Amino acid sequence: MSKKINKKLFAKFYWGIATDEEKKQVYNSDESDSMLKEQWDDYSDLKSEHGIDHQKITKGINARLISQQKSTPKVRKLANFLVKHAASIVIPLLAVGALYFLLVLRPGMINNVAMVEKYNPKGQRTELTLPDGSRVWLNAATKITYPEKFIGNNRTITLEGEAFFEVVKNAKKPFIVKTDKLDIEVLGTSFNVMAYSEDKTIQTTLVTGKVSVKRVNPETKKAQKAILTPNHQAVFYKEDERFVLDQVDTKKYTSWKQGIIVFDNDPFYRVVHVLERWYDIDIQVDQELNQKYNYTITITDESLDEVLRLIKKTTPNLNIKRNTNQVIVTTN
Repeated sequence: MSKKINKKLFAKFYWGIATDEEKKQVYNSDESDSMLKEQWDDYSDLKSEHGIDHQKITKGINARLISQQKSTPKVRKLANFLVKHAASIVIPLLAVGALYFLLVLRPGMINNVAMVEKYNPKGQRTELTLPDGSRVWLNAATKITYPEKFIGNNRTITLEGEAFFEVVKNAKKPFIVKTDKLDIEVLGTSFNVMAYSEDKTIQTTLVTGKVSVKRVNPETKKAQKAILTPNHQAVFYKEDERFVLDQVDTKKYTSWKQGIIVFDNDPFYRVVHVLERWYDIDIQVDQELNQKYNYTITITDESLDEVLRLIKKTTPNLNIKRNTNQVIVTTN
């Protein structure tokens, strides 16, 4: 590693025109590595779910550079160089962007940490382990996206569909599940999230630990937050923009990861949605039937035909016709 930073190379890096080889030389400078990383760490508390406070960080960087000119000859040249460009040529946002890239998107860190995307098609369930050791079970028609390595001040993943999480506790790095409408934050716990885009609700069911479920309306900026304790569930109604909290039997909402589906007085439309994902089948139902019947059924290893026969036996006036990739349900 070189002791001094090459000003010409850093200028090219600063303006985003450096080659990969030139970037490596900038990365491998003692001056840039020690001084700038120290500055970034001092302001790590300004990184949050809402992004980076560019103004505060930039002021802090400039203040640190100016103060260090008085004490360290080695740093003085770099300080003069950065202050000159950050203050008179480049807007503060670009200065912070360059610093962020240098310290966080450097080789061996985010720059080499690819995003991993796992997708479960209908009819399948899988289990995987995240980089921090947390375990995740993915239900059918579910996609999860996460980095190969968690760095920074949190562990953030995105979810589309349904998943059960057993999160490794780390008080310094909250675990955040982002859905299309909600952010769910935990430290170490086990919980289930059902967040299919086509559903009218998002369900968060807590088994152990404690979770915070937060919604910020992007238009009104109104924030809502629900805190869950074990055996409780938060249901977010998308159209109404509201939470409903209730105490529940968590087995009903988590047994799917053991290959068991539990319906407990559930309306027909919910039964249909679950069966479609579970068995990878399209089910067409007369609209009037969706709210007409409720079912209490536990499905373990039954085939789709066996489940349909059970529904037919429970509701004799239904006419159920199955083709290769479709089931049509009507009334007699």
